[in-house]
Amino acid sequence: MIWRIGITSSKIGLIQSLVGTIILLGFFGLAWGEKQITVSTAPDVQTAIEKILAATTQDLEKELTSLKERVDKHKRDLHSLQKVSEELNTNITAMKAALAVDKIPLRQAETLLDRYSAQEKNITATFQDLEKQIDSLKKKQADIAATQADLKIQIARLKESDLSAEQQKGIRKSYQRYLGLATAQNKLVNQLIQIQETEAQEILQQQKLVQELIASIETYVRETWKEQLLTRRSIWDFWYDIKKFTKESLTLPSRLKAWSQKQLESEALRQKVEGQIAPLVGLLVSLVFVLYGAWRLRKFFASLIGQWQARAFSFAQKTFLALAEIISWRAILLVLILWLGLGLWILDLLQTTDIQLVFSALIAWIVIVLLTKLNQALYNPQDPNRRIIPVVDETARFYCRYGKLYLIYVVAGQWVLFVLELVNYPLSTLDFSGFIYEIGILLGLAGLLKKPHLGNFLDGMGVSECFWWRDIIKCLRFLVCYGLVVILLGDLFGFHNLATFLSQAIVNTIGISFLFLLLAQLSDDFDTYVFHPEQGLLVYKFPSWSPSITNIFHNWRKLVPAAMVILAVPFILDTWGVWAIVFPKLYQILNSGPRLGPIKLTPLAILLALLVIYLAHRLSYLVQFLLAQRLYTRRGWDEGVQATISKTSHYTLMTLGIIVAFGFLGFNLTNIALLAGALGVGIGFGLQNIVNNFISGLILLFERPIKVGDMLIIDGQWGMVKEVRVRSTVFQTYDRYVLIIPNSELISNKVLNWTFYGKGINRLSLNVGVAYGSDVHQVTKIIDRVCRANPNVLHDPPPTIFFNAFG
Repeated sequence: MIWRIGITSSKIGLIQSLVGTIILLGFFGLAWGEKQITVSTAPDVQTAIEKILAATTQDLEKELTSLKERVDKHKRDLHSLQKVSEELNTNITAMKAALAVDKIPLRQAETLLDRYSAQEKNITATFQDLEKQIDSLKKKQADIAATQADLKIQIARLKESDLSAEQQKGIRKSYQRYLGLATAQNKLVNQLIQIQETEAQEILQQQKLVQELIASIETYVRETWKEQLLTRRSIWDFWYDIKKFTKESLTLPSRLKAWSQKQLESEALRQKVEGQIAPLVGLLVSLVFVLYGAWRLRKFFASLIGQWQARAFSFAQKTFLALAEIISWRAILLVLILWLGLGLWILDLLQTTDIQLVFSALIAWIVIVLLTKLNQALYNPQDPNRRIIPVVDETARFYCRYGKLYLIYVVAGQWVLFVLELVNYPLSTLDFSGFIYEIGILLGLAGLLKKPHLGNFLDGMGVSECFWWRDIIKCLRFLVCYGLVVILLGDLFGFHNLATFLSQAIVNTIGISFLFLLLAQLSDDFDTYVFHPEQGLLVYKFPSWSPSITNIFHNWRKLVPAAMVILAVPFILDTWGVWAIVFPKLYQILNSGPRLGPIKLTPLAILLALLVIYLAHRLSYLVQFLLAQRLYTRRGWDEGVQATISKTSHYTLMTLGIIVAFGFLGFNLTNIALLAGALGVGIGFGLQNIVNNFISGLILLFERPIKVGDMLIIDGQWGMVKEVRVRSTVFQTYDRYVLIIPNSELISNKVLNWTFYGKGINRLSLNVGVAYGSDVHQVTKIIDRVCRANPNVLHDPPPTIFFNAFG
């Protein structure tokens, strides 16, 4: 009889295995050995069981201590959660009351929306983590119950064994102690699960409250924004804003000075630095190595960049190399700023306002230096030969001079707005400062988009023949010039909110448009560098790919602009506040449709499924193309092997594409047996011939009794296999007509294959009929000469000619 015992502990699997092994070995001897073995083995079994129960009991005691700590911790967490829920409920009630009477400014409401949205995400993450803990505890509890039931059975069996009463008493005593600890463990686990479930309910209640508040704030922001957008103020309010802005701006230096003195006099910075002496010493030591590394990098890249610039021919290459040269010459400065930022982060000083002010000024300064130097390299009025954008000298001087001023204004203006927000500038003045900044951006753009210089710039960029570039630039110029007029007039007539909205929307639209235009230009340069039919990298490396590379080159130039426009439209619509209205309705339309159980026949699902199948087909074509160009030519495989590999890869990729497409349609891939059953029914009703031919085609591809290029005789017709398809095989005779043969016939019928083992030496028997009166010797000599004159006929062994019969 074989005995086993299960023990519950934190090492359940290990202990079960150990106990099972010991009991199996011991009681195997008890059941099948002699009486002497039974007497000598029983004490060993008793000792082993008692030791394992003692060790398990110790583990249980440790686990009970851990569980008690966890229970106490979660009790405290539950108490804190309940207090937070009460406070949150109070705050939300007050917030809803304030929203109902319109007492919250719009900007403050937007800030609250962002804050509560982040809080909702944190609550969701906490709830998911708690759910995982509860599931883990429930699984552990089920394992404990199963192990205890198993242990109970083993102890009952142990009572019927040959152990003495004293031995059984010792085991029973150890088991009772274990059982008491296991019961306490089970009780604590149940208590912990109940507490965590209560926590989960509290978190769900918090999530529900926050979601309701977010919905209320979103409605309030949307309605308030619509209401304030067309609110008209008097002309005196405009002058009051200017007066207040001027007054606050004049007091800014004194405010910054007083604020900095307050920060320094508080000694908080000194105390923080004194507490970080060791990291400071390490940073100072690392500074030497950092500066040496920067110097070596600058020296290393200086010569390489010059060589690369001599070979660069596209706008993207020249711009990138010019920026790399600018960065390399200022590598030490950049490394110093990065080192300083790392040091401030390690010392935990980046959160202080004074450090943020100084460090942001450094970043703004280095960005201005890099951008102005890059602008100088783009137009370079002193040296036309090194000018990246080939424009006339007058245009180069114009963009070099005004472009530099414009870049300084943009970067410095952003830094000033950041500083104003950092020092808690009045909210109304801060909004007006942002409005003035955006007006300056639009005025600068209007100056930079002057007609003669703009035309020269587009010609220099090489887009004279690209109509969509010019059309987009014209639209942007129209938007800037006329939008600026509308904004200024609207603000003068009191529609300040509308003017602010228009200025923000136009600036963002311009920025997004120029970003995507730049990406399109970079993509065009990449296309020229890689896929150009004459100068491209791929044509240089793989001349045989020229036709396909040419197609890719032209298709790329057509698809990329369309893709850029499609990608830019949602961002621009979101800037104008339209996307938030259009997207939910568009998504609802695309995601609506009939459903057959889990299967979704919605336009979106169908489009995604078709897209996946199309991409799988194109990927299959690309894989076959690469195999043909890179693998087959090197390996020297025959056409049959090539066809097998190509067809197999095609079927595999298409099958994977269809499976993924089914997933988009909502089909549960675990129910693949249902699909197989439906397919079997379809085959039984009328698809058996098609499936038979398909399977036969797979056999032809893998077993390869017939390969592409084989010479066959079918129904007395000589010919060659041209293609093995899914359903049929294409067989071309030497009379130049084609037989389409179902694959199943080639598998089930006899086929004479002359080149089964490859093209080699074969013996061919031909019957030649002549007239009865012909000279037999003369006929033999003529046939022999004809055979020997054929270069494909071997001279050893020689042709054999003999008289066969009259006929």
